[in-house]
Amino acid sequence: MYISHKYKLIFLRTPKTASSSLSEFFIKNIPDDYAIYTPVEDSNIPGTLNPDIINKYKINFKYYHFTLEDLVNNEIITEEQAKTYKSFAVIRDPVDRQKSFYYFYKNWKGRHSPASLDEYKAWTSNGSFIGEPNSAIKQTDILSINEEIIGNYWLYENINDELNNLE
Repeated sequence: MYISHKYKLIFLRTPKTASSSLSEFFIKNIPDDYAIYTPVEDSNIPGTLNPDIINKYKINFKYYHFTLEDLVNNEIITEEQAKTYKSFAVIRDPVDRQKSFYYFYKNWKGRHSPASLDEYKAWTSNGSFIGEPNSAIKQTDILSINEEIIGNYWLYENINDELNNLE
């Protein structure tokens, strides 16, 4: 998550859609000393979000993947800000996203065995990985408040174009 009140911008991190890389990019390239963001562990960037909120969502790393509704419910932003700021998240082809999840979890759970469809099936139920709630986050829930989508989704394959068009 990255929020700039100065530029009225909200970026939310959808799991397995280059969200860590994009967070790092915004933190390093948008000049806003008062930006609010979650940590980017891959880059050793500590977050600026209130630690009490991080701790509330620390279990299973949910704090990386807030929805707009989470931000409003935790009074990080107002509903008015959610509706008037430029809000966006990345959405990825579901099959590619599942493959990315599989290989990500394989690094932790099954590093010493070859990849297989049987292993994937054993690790998943109804499309999400057992014991891994971030894999169950629906991409379309990220930018929702009261089941209404607010903001825009960027397609994963168009990230470079979207960054070039960001105002």
